[in-house]
Amino acid sequence: DALPRPFRAVAFAPAYAGIGMLVVYLLFVLLYALWWPLARVGGEAFAWLAAIYALRRAGGALARFAAYPGSYATVRKEVEGQFARRLSQRLEAAAGALEAYARALAPRSPSRNFLRMGSDAARTARCRAEA
Repeated sequence: DALPRPFRAVAFAPAYAGIGMLVVYLLFVLLYALWWPLARVGGEAFAWLAAIYALRRAGGALARFAAYPGSYATVRKEVEGQFARRLSQRLEAAAGALEAYARALAPRSPSRNFLRMGSDAARTARCRAEA
């Protein structure tokens, strides 16, 4: 009636318990497959030093990612892509606003279109004639 918690999970959900045991076993096999060649090459002390070094490097990488997310190339690339996308949207909006402003300043007759006035000398002459 009153099974302890781990045994209750095995009794009521044996499929999930089997999957959990399979994951734990595969983790054990992976660690053994990494540990065994190191122990064969340099002995047990070398394998322990390599494991400690790997844990320290992994912890340092995790701490660096938590403190400085932009220090990784993939994060930098994503941030730069988002920045470029937003910058292009803002530039397009600014160009549209400038174009609308120029159209609002342009005279209404088609013969005096401000946007198609030609060279600087012709524009200066037209501006003097209008004044």
